[in-house]
Amino acid sequence: MTGTGSAERPLLRVGWRPATEPSAADRLLADLVTWHVGTTLPIGRRCGRCGSTSHGQPFVERDRVHVSLGRAPGLALAAVSTAGPVGVDVERVGVAAFPGFDDVAVHPQEARRDPTQTWVRKEALLKATGWGLAVDPRTVWIDDGRVVSWDSRLPDPGRCRLEDLPLTAAYVGAVAVIRPEGARAG
Repeated sequence: MTGTGSAERPLLRVGWRPATEPSAADRLLADLVTWHVGTTLPIGRRCGRCGSTSHGQPFVERDRVHVSLGRAPGLALAAVSTAGPVGVDVERVGVAAFPGFDDVAVHPQEARRDPTQTWVRKEALLKATGWGLAVDPRTVWIDDGRVVSWDSRLPDPGRCRLEDLPLTAAYVGAVAVIRPEGARAG
């Protein structure tokens, strides 16, 4: 997913790298933020459920800079956006292919697709909203890569942009951006 803003600066950057230790994702995110905005910015954490700053969703205290992290065994994924709130997720291929997956993650009107792809798309979208899995993934209906409907507490589905990521053959990933109200689709 790419976009351009003034002076041809991309509105979104997504990066991934092998991760052999837990701090790899945090370092990747810090590097990506610096590359995207041109300066080092502190990245904090905030838990939407308990308010703790020792864990939770990463954030940058700078207007219109949004960040997200995803991890899977062996791979770190990060995104920074100045287009709107962003979410990313990554999983190993086949991780969601288990009996009962549809019962916990698939909207009743969704076509049966690759379960891992379905999962990373929904997780990326829900991270971008800031709600994460506090929203039941079964309420999110995705058709042909676009959000058809979801929980009424969330922004209008037409504001969502969702794309699969071209990762290695061992991983499936997705990125989602929620454009501000009144922003052009694209």
